[in-house]
Amino acid sequence: MKNVDFVVGGQFGDEGKGMIAKLLADRATANGEPYRWTGRVGAQNAEHRFIHQACDFCARVLPSAACYRPDIVAVLGAGHCFIPEHLIREATHLGLPLDRVVVDPHAMWLKPEHATANLAIGNERGTTGWGIGAAVAEKVRRRPGTQLIGDCETLRQALGRNLRSVPEYVAEDDGPGLVEGSQGALLSLDHGYYPFCTAKNVTVPAIAGEMGFDHKRIRRVVGVFRMVLMRVPGPSGPSAGREVSFDEIEQRTSLRLPHHRRLQGDTSRWQASLKPEQAEEERLFDFSLEELHKSHLLNGYDSLALTFADFHRRGNYRVTTWGGLHPDTRALVNQIEKTIDVPVELVRTGPGEHDNIWRA
Repeated sequence: MKNVDFVVGGQFGDEGKGMIAKLLADRATANGEPYRWTGRVGAQNAEHRFIHQACDFCARVLPSAACYRPDIVAVLGAGHCFIPEHLIREATHLGLPLDRVVVDPHAMWLKPEHATANLAIGNERGTTGWGIGAAVAEKVRRRPGTQLIGDCETLRQALGRNLRSVPEYVAEDDGPGLVEGSQGALLSLDHGYYPFCTAKNVTVPAIAGEMGFDHKRIRRVVGVFRMVLMRVPGPSGPSAGREVSFDEIEQRTSLRLPHHRRLQGDTSRWQASLKPEQAEEERLFDFSLEELHKSHLLNGYDSLALTFADFHRRGNYRVTTWGGLHPDTRALVNQIEKTIDVPVELVRTGPGEHDNIWRA
């Protein structure tokens, strides 16, 4: 039965997958076909931000579509990697009772020493500073003493019977389900700009494998793309698009970006750190049709959601009609659809819940 939908990032992360997943879950509920469960794998270095009733939230461990919903179960697959105490704290913060959280015991237990181990190489090729690569490497090595999530007594007591096999749980549930991908396809270990990539493949087939369910259940794949894409700070690797500064984006859009530190493009002071406030700002690039095509080959999109249209051209901020977009933005949307023959169903023009242009 094809009843599982995917929301996946098409570029280098920070595409806005969390908000797209929430909006799709909202729409499904409004249409009388709510999701019964929503899944996530990857690692907690991926911030999935979303707006709920005018409040800004961040889900690092849990799928954002599960938050503040009384009728949906959050499912964390064996491919996930996180700190157990952070899961418990985040569930409380996001209004998700632990009796609606199912975790596979084979997920990886992320520990402080993993972050420390990642810092040295992170200063050479960029890192989020959480130590995911080191944690994944430890799991792959299968050394004696390696602890998985199922070995955490704190989580065992908190979850009880909900610490169980996710493949079995998903097989027993009729769905429909929504899987929220982590990071972006072009960061994949085998398909990205090596070595400027993450420790895993983050494509639809890989995510399905980490969740542990039959690929025949996949109903549709929604790809999320930033209209001005982003990479993490520092020596984080190339993109096929031209690198632009935050200053240029502000001039292009007439917006004052509150998180811009106005470093004039200088990233020479960047160093990986356990303290996020010590890192410099992210790197921005113009949209690349070449990378769009490659990403489609990896994921096979059925529709697209374009985000950060407000970063693209002046006048796009918070508009809600197709005609309200800048002509250059409309032209790029049409070019995107033509390049891979996939419809754009949603354009996001700001951070709010209602900053949307639905085209399907």
